[in-house]
Amino acid sequence: MNHRPLEELFENYIEDEKNLSKKINTHEHQNAIGFLNITTKDLAIISMYVSKDFLAARNYFYKSALCGEYMVRNYDELMDTTIYKICSAVLSDNTEIMKRYGTLSNKVVNKNFIGYIFNTIIKAVIMNDDDELTTQIDKLKIATTKKGAKGFAGMINVFEGIRDENKEQVEIGLKELIKTHGRRGEFGIAKSYFSFETATFAKLAWLRGIKVEVHSPLVPMEIVAIHELPFYESYVL
Repeated sequence: MNHRPLEELFENYIEDEKNLSKKINTHEHQNAIGFLNITTKDLAIISMYVSKDFLAARNYFYKSALCGEYMVRNYDELMDTTIYKICSAVLSDNTEIMKRYGTLSNKVVNKNFIGYIFNTIIKAVIMNDDDELTTQIDKLKIATTKKGAKGFAGMINVFEGIRDENKEQVEIGLKELIKTHGRRGEFGIAKSYFSFETATFAKLAWLRGIKVEVHSPLVPMEIVAIHELPFYESYVL
């Protein structure tokens, strides 16, 4: 895979993060934190594929999740239009922010919206709530038959396998998700390099003690394995 475009972006993104972080305590803080949520997510991907620094990637995922959480709590920014916020929390391996995302929600939600189902099924695993997990799996089976959502159908095997502690079923679902990468509304550098959903779901399996393997450059196993950092560099929000 050609990583040259990422190498060329790296310095620009570092400079962007530096400049945006200076605006956190100014009147521009809302826009700055919103853009930091995106910039740090992309820096995590670049760290994995260019410098092979998976510890730095975890820290960038943490920063992204932190900014995403801030935007939801303070500005009710929608969670259910994307799963990147909660995925970043999981991929960071930071136990505390994962727990906070386990209960994070918008003021008004549509429980039948597919984005709500995606976020809630991840929360159910984080919070070890198998009753909620089963409820969302049943809703997912209906939701993924609809136009535009069939690329997510592999989630059914993944989450049934996680609930039932069936490693083979989880891995079947992960393979299905790899095959449909690019058909789930991915954008930016993630679309070309990294399967956010597949990596997150694999890590959720590891959190349940199911050490699945993913054989694809879209999901480096170095980020799937659990490795909580002793210290996370952060922002004062």
